[in-house]
Amino acid sequence: MVLKILVLHDAKESEHLQAVVRLLTERSLYVRARSFGPNWKKKDDFLDIFAEFSLFVIINAINPDTAWESLCLGYAFGIKNPVIIIGRKPSYIHTSRSDEIKICDSIKDLEVFLNGDFHVWIAKDVQKQARNDLLAIGIPYNEESFERCIREENTWAAELFLKAGFLPDAMDTNGVPLLNLAARTGNRLMVKILLEGGAQINQQSHDRGSSALIDACMGRSLDIVTDLISAGVDVNIRSKDGQSALVIAVGLNDETIAAELLKAGANADDPDALGASARKYAALFNKPGMMALFNAYPPAEPNK
Repeated sequence: MVLKILVLHDAKESEHLQAVVRLLTERSLYVRARSFGPNWKKKDDFLDIFAEFSLFVIINAINPDTAWESLCLGYAFGIKNPVIIIGRKPSYIHTSRSDEIKICDSIKDLEVFLNGDFHVWIAKDVQKQARNDLLAIGIPYNEESFERCIREENTWAAELFLKAGFLPDAMDTNGVPLLNLAARTGNRLMVKILLEGGAQINQQSHDRGSSALIDACMGRSLDIVTDLISAGVDVNIRSKDGQSALVIAVGLNDETIAAELLKAGANADDPDALGASARKYAALFNKPGMMALFNAYPPAEPNK
């Protein structure tokens, strides 16, 4: 998503126009310009092009408070588009909100703004565009829809929700974190999207007390397990019944996942709620392959 900027200027503002366009294009922004001369009212199509843009820059230092400037500002505020004005503040503008309008007395002032707080405007524009994209494809802008996208493995919509400002650490109505939902569906890309969006990797669900790692192990999703390990997950978190991801792997006799967990520091001797560890379960249920794997990781010495 690229911020699209329309530069509106008096026909006599060629010097300022060149400097403004240069500063904006240097930042890889999409920029177009529209001139207003003495006969601008005869061009009845100028409002039609406004809808494509989400930020207006008005250059009118030579002839401030003109009719075209008033019309453009009214349109911008009506559709909640922010505006940068090069020149002095129009006499009829009373808003002081920094996210609605920025007055730059000079090109140097504009450059300082672009190098500073302008990033906040860009972030807000990304959120606005994402919301509009969701509505355009018929997806309501709410938490329930975000959760549904995770369950239905709609990764494109999930990315839009994150760009629109939704938190990756949200939970469904049962208290299951979205990262856990993604792990339970076995969707590796969705897990990656949520992690890159800032999801807490060790968050536990309210229904099982499981982490995303435990859920991935239960689903035998080796790729998700390795991704979570690479991202720094706590491999020894235990669920409500005290079971760790390693205990789950032993129960499923999944030696590949068990090996990944052991290499990442999983404790084979950490007891669950019944007092049995992964190592003991492997011996109890006669799993020779698993026992051979554990032999490479001798029991931890008790704390003295």
